[in-house]
Amino acid sequence: MKPLHAFATLALLALVPGAADAGGQVIVQVAQPLDHLHPILHPDHPAMPLVFTGLFNLDAQDKIVPELSATVPSADAGTMSMSGGNQVLTFRLRSALKWHDGRPITAHDAVFTWQVLKAQAGGTQLPIREAKALDNDRLQLRVVPGTPMASLLQFIIPRHPFRSPAEALDPKHPFWQQPAGSGPFRVIEWIPGKHLRVDAFKDYYRGRPALDQIMVQFGRPLLPSMAKNVQVWTDIPLSWWPKLNPPAQPNARWRLAVTPQSLWEGLRFNLRGPLRDGALRQALLRGIDRKKLATDVFGDAAILAEGVRPHGVPVAFAPSEAKRLWGREAVALRLIYPSGGVHAATAEGLVRQWQAMDVTVQADALSRDTYQATVMNGAFDIALSDRVMGRDDGLSAYHSQHTLPLGTNESGLVDAKLDQLLQAEVMAGGDSTKASRKAAVDARLTELAPGAALFFYPTWHAYRQDLVLDATSPWGPTWRVYTWRRVVVDGTPPAKRTPPTAQ
Repeated sequence: MKPLHAFATLALLALVPGAADAGGQVIVQVAQPLDHLHPILHPDHPAMPLVFTGLFNLDAQDKIVPELSATVPSADAGTMSMSGGNQVLTFRLRSALKWHDGRPITAHDAVFTWQVLKAQAGGTQLPIREAKALDNDRLQLRVVPGTPMASLLQFIIPRHPFRSPAEALDPKHPFWQQPAGSGPFRVIEWIPGKHLRVDAFKDYYRGRPALDQIMVQFGRPLLPSMAKNVQVWTDIPLSWWPKLNPPAQPNARWRLAVTPQSLWEGLRFNLRGPLRDGALRQALLRGIDRKKLATDVFGDAAILAEGVRPHGVPVAFAPSEAKRLWGREAVALRLIYPSGGVHAATAEGLVRQWQAMDVTVQADALSRDTYQATVMNGAFDIALSDRVMGRDDGLSAYHSQHTLPLGTNESGLVDAKLDQLLQAEVMAGGDSTKASRKAAVDARLTELAPGAALFFYPTWHAYRQDLVLDATSPWGPTWRVYTWRRVVVDGTPPAKRTPPTAQ
């Protein structure tokens, strides 16, 4: 599992797990290339959580759970306090933790990881202000108040192979050719650009994984006979525990499909049962037209249920093939949308397109209030920052630099400098009217798009359209939250997008 890297469930396989013994190998194909095995430089790659772990994780209910840390700091336990404007957190590591080379994992490794992150930041302030090893088992961090717990030291790397943080940051260091991590699988073979082979680590703190071996293949296309310009990749998630959203009231006009949660329990760790079936593994190799998916969803006035959940797999663009291989309805898609007007028309048009491709769909029209409450309260982790939006209406102020970049350039790509400025604003805990930070943001925005200005939308439905589907995320298609948009200096917002029409 990997903390706070939100990957989305846009499609779920409706499959019934069968009994089978543990063990065996699964081949997983991902589109993202991997030129080195450095978790700090490649934190978003789906292969990293197989090999490395961090202090914390999230369970199926999105609650913080200890990973390498034995407990979660709390004020009641005396392990969380305030000092000098910073939050002081004390962690105790699990006992008998081991790196894949057999060396013990200590608090000194965590401090070293922070030092490497500082070296990478090059003077930029980090949420972790200070890290200190009280002894081999106890770690103390001073962090910016409000920093998400699970974002702290998402991957910890060993200190013993390196002479300095700068050396550890070098991806060409021999250690990174076959690193010794702390995850459930250890590296046994890596051919850059081709594949990574890992096998079960018997001393993993949770016990030996049920699956013997995973082969991760990079960038290998599947189903080449599909429509022209369709990029086809397999993106089976390698992390997190699954969770299905609470079922909404179904709309009788569309077919329903149910995905047993047990199918996805611990895909990368406790893999058992149906995934050892060859036919099912073939059925999992589904196609995804990334550009079409992003085009259809961006500005279409509907939200894909599970679309920002950190659990699941991409939408299937080859459902007939999956059905043929598995011999039954194998693909389900959930959709929720506000009832009435263009929202309903758009949603129904999308459903017709998906049904034409033999996708089993569950679609639910909700009232505006119910829809908004569903999106805001746990069913979705959209997590818009109240401070950045200049709002105070109870929205969750969650932010992760890896999965929710806040700044984009006019081409829709993340602009690193603007993103950094906006993240600093979030971390500083100020509002969007703070003169010094706003001036810096406006200056950068002017560099990117002369004549533009930073404009924060006052209502949910206005800035909701700045949720952009990033179909290249290693966690499956992921909603990236953009809280600004180019507008003319007089503050006139851009024209409303026209939803795509059904074909």
